[in-house]
Amino acid sequence: IIFDLDGTLVNTSIDLSNAVNYALKKAGYHPVDLSVAVKNTGNGMFNLIKRSIPEEVDDNSVSKIYEEFKEYYSYHYLDYSSKYDGIEELLVKIKEIGLKLAVISNKRNEYTINIINTLYPHMFDSIIGEIDGIKIKPNPDLIDITLDKLNVSKDEVLFVGDSEVDYKTAINSDVDYLIVTYGFRSKEYLESLGINRLIESPSDVLKYIR
Repeated sequence: IIFDLDGTLVNTSIDLSNAVNYALKKAGYHPVDLSVAVKNTGNGMFNLIKRSIPEEVDDNSVSKIYEEFKEYYSYHYLDYSSKYDGIEELLVKIKEIGLKLAVISNKRNEYTINIINTLYPHMFDSIIGEIDGIKIKPNPDLIDITLDKLNVSKDEVLFVGDSEVDYKTAINSDVDYLIVTYGFRSKEYLESLGINRLIESPSDVLKYIR
């Protein structure tokens, strides 16, 4: 079972929003609402910043704001981030069944590893985030790397995420999937995109597996 991180395993919304607004304020821009920061999350941290700037700016300017974001986030990425209810119990039951557990994320690799190892220590067999030179979701590379590492074939995989990016990743990777509705995208939004296999709680993952 491969899980997305933000909005699936961990509610990272406040820490991400605080870091975005810190960087925006330093650059002279107005802060964005939490709901806007959440909506802009999913395609990597650079794109989170780019989408949160309220006007068109060149990538060089975005990069400077992104560096401020990273500097702040590196000290504050676990201030408010917390486990979703029912996730830890789900992971324990999956391990009891004997299945392997993995995480892939468009969050930078170092943050992905540290967040998972802090909130869910000793649970996952593979953890990988954004690494320079490797394409991020919805490209299938992160899933392919995980499958190679764990010696698992695509027909043995279930991918669980919370967004249209995760849905596209599953389709591009040709793996089975579930999309949760308690995360960073609403059920109504996901349904409007024609995404099926929606689940409302972590316990539904176990029901699907069984």
